[in-house]
This record gives sequence, C-alpha cells and structure tokens, in this order.
Amino acid sequence: MLNKSIAALIRFRWLLFLVFAALAFILGPYAQKAFVPDNSIKVWFLEDDPTLLDYEHFQDTFGNDEVLLILLENQNASVFDEGFFQRIDALSQDLESLEGVFQVTSIANVQDAFDTEEGIIFRKASEQLSLDDYQTYAMESDYFKDRLINSNGQKTLVWAQMAAMENFDQARDQVLAHCYDLLAKHGFADAPRGGIGVIYSALNLLTAQDLATVGGLGYLLMFVFLGFSFRTVRYVLATLVIVSLSTSITLGLMGLAGVQVNMVTVVLPTVILVLGIADAIHFPSTFRRLEMEHPQSSKYEIVFKSLQSILVPCLLTSVTTAVGFFALSSAPMSSVRQLGIYAGIGVLLAFLLSGLLMSIFYLGLKKLKSAPDPREHSFLSNVLDKIKSLVKQRPQLISIICIPLFLLSLILSVQQNIDTYTLGYLPSDHSVVQDHETIESRWGYYQPFEFTLRLKSQDFIETADTFNRVAGFQAEVMKQDEIFRSFSILDIYQRLAKVMNIPTKSPWSEEEIAQLKFVLNSQHRVWEPDDDEYLDNILAPVINFDRDLLRITFTSKMLSAQQADQLKNRILKIGQKSFGDDYLLKPAGYPPLYIKIIDYAMESQISSFGLALVLIFLLMIVWLRSLRLALISLIPNLFPVLGMFSLMHLLGIDLDIATATIAAIVMGVAVDDTIHFMFRWREGERLGLDWEQCLDHSFAHAGKAALVTSLILMGSYPVLLLAQVKTVQYFGILTSAAAFLALLADLFMLPCILKFFHKPRPQAQET
Repeated sequence: MLNKSIAALIRFRWLLFLVFAALAFILGPYAQKAFVPDNSIKVWFLEDDPTLLDYEHFQDTFGNDEVLLILLENQNASVFDEGFFQRIDALSQDLESLEGVFQVTSIANVQDAFDTEEGIIFRKASEQLSLDDYQTYAMESDYFKDRLINSNGQKTLVWAQMAAMENFDQARDQVLAHCYDLLAKHGFADAPRGGIGVIYSALNLLTAQDLATVGGLGYLLMFVFLGFSFRTVRYVLATLVIVSLSTSITLGLMGLAGVQVNMVTVVLPTVILVLGIADAIHFPSTFRRLEMEHPQSSKYEIVFKSLQSILVPCLLTSVTTAVGFFALSSAPMSSVRQLGIYAGIGVLLAFLLSGLLMSIFYLGLKKLKSAPDPREHSFLSNVLDKIKSLVKQRPQLISIICIPLFLLSLILSVQQNIDTYTLGYLPSDHSVVQDHETIESRWGYYQPFEFTLRLKSQDFIETADTFNRVAGFQAEVMKQDEIFRSFSILDIYQRLAKVMNIPTKSPWSEEEIAQLKFVLNSQHRVWEPDDDEYLDNILAPVINFDRDLLRITFTSKMLSAQQADQLKNRILKIGQKSFGDDYLLKPAGYPPLYIKIIDYAMESQISSFGLALVLIFLLMIVWLRSLRLALISLIPNLFPVLGMFSLMHLLGIDLDIATATIAAIVMGVAVDDTIHFMFRWREGERLGLDWEQCLDHSFAHAGKAALVTSLILMGSYPVLLLAQVKTVQYFGILTSAAAFLALLADLFMLPCILKFFHKPRPQAQET
C-alpha cells in the first residue's frame, strides 16, 4: 500500500501540484478577506455563548454601548465661546450623520427639562438659552458637570454612540476613520479620543503593520537560515512553495467560512510555516544520506527510497500534531477553536505538499552528488557529535540536572497569573495610549461599566422604593476608587424634580414619584430606534420600553479583566445590601465579556490542551506500539510548554487570550521532533541495538532536523521584539525560548530517560 502510494505520488506529481496551485488561486480572494484583522470582543465567544447572548440582548434594548469619546478643550476661553461652540455643534451634527454612528451627545445638542409658560418641556439647552445663560446654567447643574463639562468650563466631552449594526465589527475601522476626518475638518485633529473601539481599531492596524514588516522580516530570516542549512536554493524554494500554498489554501478556507484573523489566529501562518519547515527539512537530509549510501541509484530510486524512509514518520508527526490542534476545537473561545481547526488543516496540507514538492524539486536537479559537500552541516554535525558524546558520558549528571529543572518548571507554571489588559497590548508611546492618559488625567475615568436592575417579580420598576434604593446604591459605588461618575434614570428624575421644585434628595415618596412620572409620560416619546424622533427620547438609554428594566452606568478606570472582575464583585456586594433579594442586579454591556475572557483562557488551557495531550498520548501508543515509550514521550512534550509558562511567570507576562496560543505552537514543534526521535528509537530497539547504538541511530536520522528546526526558530523569532504590538513581542521571545527548551528536552532529557527504561527487542527485520 505504501509503495503504491509513493509510486502514484511520484508519477502524478505535476498533476497534484497543479491541483494544489489551482486551489490556492481560486481561494486567493477569500484568503485576502480572512487576512483583514478583527480584534473585537465578539471574536472570543461562540455564537450561542450565554454571556454573548446577554450582551446582544442588552444592545437590542439600549443600543450599542461602544462609544467614541472626544475631549475638546478651549485653553483660552470657555467652551461656550461662540466660535468654539459653533464648531462643537457642527461636529456633533456631522458625526451623527455618519453611517455607523447612532447618536451624538454634546453640550450643543443635549436635552434638558425647562419650566415654561406652556408647562414642562424637554428641549435642547442650546436652543432654550443664550450661550451666557447656558454656561451659568450648566456650571451649576449636576446633570452637566463631569458628564459633559468640567468644573472650569474649558473642557467638554463629546460622546458618539456607535450604531448597533450586525456587521459593525467589520465596519468599525472605517467608521472611526470617518470620525477622525471630521475632527480634522472642524479643527479638532489633535483632540484626545478614547473608547474600547478606538483600542480595537488601533490593534487591527498595528497587527496588520507588524505582519507586513516585522513578521515578514522574521520569515525572511527563516529562509536565510534554511539556505545555510540546505546549501541548495532549490530546497529553499521548495520549502517556500510548500508553506505558501499551505498558508494560502488554509487562509482561503477561513475566508470562505467568513472567519477573519485576530490576535489568536494571526499566528496561523507562523504555525504552518514552522511546522511545514519541521516536516520539509527531513527530506533533503534523507535525500543526501541515501545518495551517499546508494551512489549508483537513479534519482527516481533515491526519491522512492527516501519517501519510504521518511514519509511514515512525517505522516505520524503531522497527524498527531493536527489531532492535537483539532482538540482545541473543544475550547469555549471561538478564536481558539478557529486556531485549532485551521492549524490542523494547515499542518496536514504542509505534510502533503512537503513530500510532493521536495520530490519535484529533487527530481529536477541536473545531477546527483556522488558524495555530500564536506562543508555541509559540518558545524551542525560537530554540535550533534558533542551533544551525543556528552549524553553518553554523563547521563546521570544530565538526569540530576533535568529532574529538578522539570519540577521547578512545573511549580512555576502553576503560579502563572491569568489576566488580559487590552490597552496594554499597545506600545506606551502610541497615540491611543497617550490620548487615554490625557483624558483620564485632564477629565477623569470614562470607560462605561454597566449594570441592569429589575424586580424579580418583573413589575414596573419606577417606584419610590426603587429610586431610593438606586440613590443609595449609586452613592456607595461612587466611593470606589475606580469609579468617576454614575448615570441612570435617577439623574433624569432628579433633574426634573429640581425644575418642578420637588426635593431632589431621597427618600422620595410615592406621590412625588407619581408627579414626576406623570410629567415624563405626558411627553411624546418614540421607542422605535429606526424612527428619527427616537433620539429625542431621553428615557430610552436608561429604561426599557416595558418600564421594568433599568440601566445604571458608571464610568470607571480602564482596567484589566482581573481588576474589572474584582470591581464587579465589590459592586454586586453593594447591590446586595442596597436591593436585597427582591431585585436582580446584573453586570451588563462590555465588561462581562471582558471579564469572561480570563475564565475562558484558563478553561482553554485546562480542557483544550489537556485533551490535546491525551489524544497525542493515545496516538503515540498507536504509532510506537509501546505504552512505555508513549509515557516517556510526554516529558519532552510537556517540558517546553511548562518552561515557557515558567518564563512568563518570571518575566511578569500574563497568560491571556493571545499568549495562550503560543503553547499550541510550542507543543506542535515539540511533538514533531519527539515523534521523529522516538520513531527512530523504536527502530533501534526492534533491531536489538543497545542504548548507545539507539542513540547513534536516532541522532543520525532525527537529531540534525531537530537541531536545524530549533536553530531556525531561535534565530528568527527574536526579530519579533521589534514589533509594535506587545503580544507579537511576547510571541517572539517566548517561542524562541520554548524552541530552545524543546531542543534540550529531545537531545538531552529524552535520551537520559530512555537509558533507564531501554528494552531492546530484536527482530529479524524492521519494516
């Protein structure tokens, strides 16, 4: 069966190549779509995730909670200066006319309650008052202060609420770009702007830039190192075609499925590149070895014998690695599932193309080399010989060093902190970070931290008892250091109470609430978001149409997911004291999604990578036909991952949604080298070789490829430290370190373990 498959592969090699090339060409446009970054919060969640469904229900009720916040400052006068105010008004109107922007709130268009001869009316304050009167009015109003205007009247905030569009995540970058153009048009090009969408958009841009520049440089270095290793341009070109076709087809399938790259799946081309090289690198060395062993053989015979020798172990490594990646599809995070599925596909494609392309390029050589160039791999061969000599002479010493090192890495890895801080992914000197710091220092905290409140009986919630409880709740939460301001329907009622000369401080009576509610209900209000008059409904952002669900918004400091979780828990404790068991207070909006990420990061590590390890172990039993060897193989597969987590702990790098994926690459490289080593070791045992002879046999067939693969990673990935996005920097340093640890595990740790559990079983012939 194997020989027939190899013969067919060689015979139809050009036809198969054309099929793969045509497939890559057809899927090319979809690959371009897939390579448009999308780092929005929704890419981390499955469509039926309860937390995501709650978020979508919140958006259906109150609209998109994503806002673009703009800090405008008139350093020479008040923001109510006529010329400056007119610019704010024009900016507000232009922003609100943009597709993708739902509503803009500023001092130029905000509504307030006024007592007139016609009764209580709600109008734009700028239309009801002169600018001088408006300034005095706003400076004395708690409704305006620290929400739209600061204490000295020289700074104002413009809140642009994004539209709740189905495809807003894809449109965000363009919508924000139009907003920035309007800022420049009205003379506010340098105005600080903030919001979670601003961060996502910046990450998308920097991710694309890093991929095109630093990532490209890293790939170039890899192929330079390959050139030094192969000493033949043909094999470098073959490897380039292998990884290019594999990556193009995989990304094309992603785009066809409507999947875009994000901070997790952005490593997919690198995964395919690294593991494609790890497979491809075995073929040239096997060609050269068989040339020397069979100098009279034809090129066809050399290719046939090479594929007989290397195709099975490469198939085993590719299938095992792919199954390990497919196990990630059990993760609760959508992005990790996508990485697992498409990385598995990419690995299998790289394997198929490695045998195909290497055969084509080898058969295309003009002549065979009767003997390998003495300069080829002389350095690598010397290094391997010295490592092998050291392992043979000092196995006990190496074991004494490795055992505590493994245990230490295990201890440090379990202490790894799990957290994510989206703003922290950007460099500290990035304009988005600078703007954020400017807004927080010159104005205050601005990140929305949302809650909803309803009666468990689901009765109407606009009661005196509810408002008195909300007043106490907001006052207590405002004492938290991370909170700057609060806003709810209570603020609207208090503002109306002041106009109607009703006491604005709780406790309120049912009669007072009834008066206020009567006035509010007497106003014409539209509750359908598609209607133009909906924007005049001042109640729509704070209470639902059925009047049984309140929205309470706090503005908080920009927090990490772990810090946000701690703040959420403190607020819920305050809520329990304020509302008791009759009410249901729930976190809402963006924060619950943000917080859930740290739970999913941990769950992904435990469940997905745990499942991957179990599946890999079971496959190792099948491939090696030995429980003993399969158990031993777990150690070199685990050590690089544990060592990487230990390094993260020592460097203070949190395990988050981005760094968690590095373990997948590390595991893939470790499994690839370990299977090749163990496959050759099993061959040696079945041939009846002793421990030293098995060591020679395994190093001869698998050692050089493992060394070259690790050196390529260690030499190429440090260039990623030049990237702008910190996750890419972490990827560079951690992958380089893990490749070094994987090399130590396979060439030092694994042989020493096998010395204590070596069981040669001679057979007449090894197939």
